[in-house]
Amino acid sequence: MQGYRILPEGTTRPLFVDIHDVSNNHLYEAKASASREAVRMALGQLLDYRRGFQLRPEVSVLLPERPVEDLLKLLAENRSEEHTSEL
Repeated sequence: MQGYRILPEGTTRPLFVDIHDVSNNHLYEAKASASREAVRMALGQLLDYRRGFQLRPEVSVLLPERPVEDLLKLLAENRSEEHTSEL
C-alpha cells in the first residue's frame, strides 16, 4: 500500500490519494469523522481520484465509526465500501 499522486490534465496542483493498494487496485480515503460532510467529501475525492487511473480502481472510505444508514446507502449507490475502526 502506498499514497498516490495524480496531476489532472490542465492543472498544476496535484491530488494526493490517502492510500492506493496496488496489489488489488483499490483506493482508500480516510476521514476523522463519520459526519455527512466528511462522507460526502471522501466520496467526491474518491470519484475524482478514480478518473486519474487507466484501470478503474475500487474505492473505499475509512471512518472512525459507522455512519448513519442514509450515508451507507449513498456509498453503496456509488460502489464505495465503508470501513470503520471503532475503538
